[in-house]
Amino acid sequence: MELEEALGMFDGAIVNAVGRAADLGIFEFTSETGNVALFLHIQCPFRVLHDGDMMIGSDDMNFPQKRLDGKDSDEPRGSIFDERSKILNRILARLRSKVDSFTMMDQGLLVLRFGPSIILQVFPDCSGRVEMWRFFAAGGEHYGFPRNLFSADA
Repeated sequence: MELEEALGMFDGAIVNAVGRAADLGIFEFTSETGNVALFLHIQCPFRVLHDGDMMIGSDDMNFPQKRLDGKDSDEPRGSIFDERSKILNRILARLRSKVDSFTMMDQGLLVLRFGPSIILQVFPDCSGRVEMWRFFAAGGEHYGFPRNLFSADA
């Protein structure tokens, strides 16, 4: 299966959650039929817009959450990304947004629209042959950008 054909699995998929593992952005979906878990792992800059405002960005992983009282503390706490992804996940759970459209443009730029108000934009930013993002169904082949890094799109 070619990358573009594999990306067709996004069509109508329900967006379940946004999270991270270290500096890797993770988006979880369920196929339109509801029987396949789909994943998008992102290692390059990305952002999520909600009603035209930036809801969350990949660089948010680099900044700690602020304490409500404004004081510094040695207590471990998550990042701004962690805080904002919790809010976004509540919105996604309430809306049960489906992927209405997805586009892969030149050089791996991805744009996914979830319902009328949420947009994911993915911006590969490395000229080398370094993985920027990958997409896969649970237990299935992996596809990604740049092309030919994965056995499925070789």
